[in-house]
Amino acid sequence: MMLFAPFTAAAEEDDYLAAMEAYNKKDFVKAGELLKNFNSKYPGSRFKPNVLIKMGELSHEFERMEAFFFEVIKGYSNTEYEAEAVYLLGRAHYGRGEYKKAEGYFGTILGRFSNTVWIEPAYYYLILSLNAMKNRAEAKKLYDDYIANKNNYMFRSRVKLAGADISFEEGKFEEAASGYRDIIDTFNESEKYIFLPAVYEKLIESYEKAGKERDAEKFRGDMRQLFPGYKTGTAQILASPTRAAVSVAAARATPFPTAAPAVKGNFFTVQVGAFTNSRFADDMVKRLSKKGRHTFTKTEGRFTRVYVGRFKTKGEADKYAEVLSREEKINNYLVKEGWD
Repeated sequence: MMLFAPFTAAAEEDDYLAAMEAYNKKDFVKAGELLKNFNSKYPGSRFKPNVLIKMGELSHEFERMEAFFFEVIKGYSNTEYEAEAVYLLGRAHYGRGEYKKAEGYFGTILGRFSNTVWIEPAYYYLILSLNAMKNRAEAKKLYDDYIANKNNYMFRSRVKLAGADISFEEGKFEEAASGYRDIIDTFNESEKYIFLPAVYEKLIESYEKAGKERDAEKFRGDMRQLFPGYKTGTAQILASPTRAAVSVAAARATPFPTAAPAVKGNFFTVQVGAFTNSRFADDMVKRLSKKGRHTFTKTEGRFTRVYVGRFKTKGEADKYAEVLSREEKINNYLVKEGWD
């Protein structure tokens, strides 16, 4: 037995590493099978909480994903694993537009797991969730708390951007311009989550709305020089799930078709999500397609983006987006130009 135990432990670790290797290589079908087999073969493994978390991330169905995360929360209370599962549940609900539920999970991170690595992203997504629910006073308070803590740095640029967006949506355009300009002035080339041309667009729009045309023109010139091939109005600021660069328009009273017309070649469409985990994108596609929505996806780098509808004009897409937002409770969307 003494010889058998080390052999079993070595086999267990090898199986775990094989599953994680497949996961890290983004071979998710293989990883899913290996993780499932591992969980069945080694029910008492020390690797089990991480296996459950990965199985949750790879689940096709939201309910299965939720069950895996709840198993971690129940079985590994007051650990880093519980903190991660709570955070991922918050992100999942945020991605589904369920901002009130997301608020609860991110609030748990701030209250019980403030010393974990999940504190900064929880601040960020909680600010976004509150802003999406138009609770901007509370969102601004959290923004101030985050910025005041000099130890917070990983999400600082993204939180600053969220703060500028809040000011913009409150009609404080000079304050918003100051926030966007700060992001531009302190931009680090290694920052992969912020798309700088779109920040310039928001800065220019802020100056225009503040009546500062001279400043707006200066940054238009800078933008033309720095990004000569960029077509304005076609991108979102954050390369991050479900964060759109435009706010939600008021819902129309007139009904609009649930299935958008198919248009070949260039067209306008409504982006309703962007996910690093394609399983979440599949979940959204299934949910919208069941209701007759004309839904499709495109993979761009690390992100699978979910789109609804193909329209001849931007005006048609804007009108459809308003109704889609109201009927599907999607508060973050982006109307953009697409092509086949």
